[in-house]
Amino acid sequence: MKKTFDVNKFISDLGDDLIKVFDRSSADGIHPDEIGKTKEINISKQIEAILPNGVGVGRGFVFDSYGNMSNQCDIILYEKHIIPVFTRDANDEYSFFPCEGVIAVGEIKSTLDLNILDDSLTKLAKIKKLKRKIRISDRTSFRKYLNNFTIATTKEDEYMPEKNSNDNIYTFIFAREDKIANRTMIEMVIKKFASSPYECLDNIFSQNNKYYARFKYNESTNAFSILDGADNSFGSLRCSTNAFGLLVNRLMLFIDRGRSQKFSLSDYYSTGTETTGSWNMFNDANIKDLLDFNQLRK
Repeated sequence: MKKTFDVNKFISDLGDDLIKVFDRSSADGIHPDEIGKTKEINISKQIEAILPNGVGVGRGFVFDSYGNMSNQCDIILYEKHIIPVFTRDANDEYSFFPCEGVIAVGEIKSTLDLNILDDSLTKLAKIKKLKRKIRISDRTSFRKYLNNFTIATTKEDEYMPEKNSNDNIYTFIFAREDKIANRTMIEMVIKKFASSPYECLDNIFSQNNKYYARFKYNESTNAFSILDGADNSFGSLRCSTNAFGLLVNRLMLFIDRGRSQKFSLSDYYSTGTETTGSWNMFNDANIKDLLDFNQLRK
């Protein structure tokens, strides 16, 4: 009997396993951290293996050099050869990722209802608000993910994270299923971000419902462009029955097109010898209880 490897099924199964591992509410209310820890690590490694070399997969918090920090994130894709990951007491739940090297952040849900959607949108909006350090006032300098620094050749190519989604962190929700009518979901997202469109997430995926939505703000028309559909309405991406496969496809595209800024540890950490203000980042009230300053200095 001839045996073949079904890539589509492998990726679909990986998406199902991802949801199981990151589902934080069991039937009896027991937090399954320790039970699922090994499997969580294995799933992260499998996802990392199908992404371009140099992309790491983790979880924790994303922060910037201005004292801003996200909520705890279910899954973080980052440039593992660009940024350090600050992990306290070898506990991956308390890992901290500088935003200059973070590629994408996602919320992983078993079931998506209106309350969970609203909460996830708020969390992901905090990711979009993080500020990468821009050193050149005219914004002509930027770095493509996994590549070197380069200079914009036209005005349209300038680095503008508040206007260009490719210059910000890619954010998404991936759910096993959703219990929200497609139209209701879209209307809720647009209403929530009507006054701050560039804080809007990029995509929502529903595995069992085979649903996918993409939100992109068009400044010239002052409106959202939305690709919304189920099944083969996005079949040209060859993921018509596999929402997780489509997510992987979108991540691949974003890694190829996305842009960031140079990471410099000195923007975040100093020996404290220059000025008294050099410790402002780590004195921020949001993180002083989570980070051990002395451990970071070792």
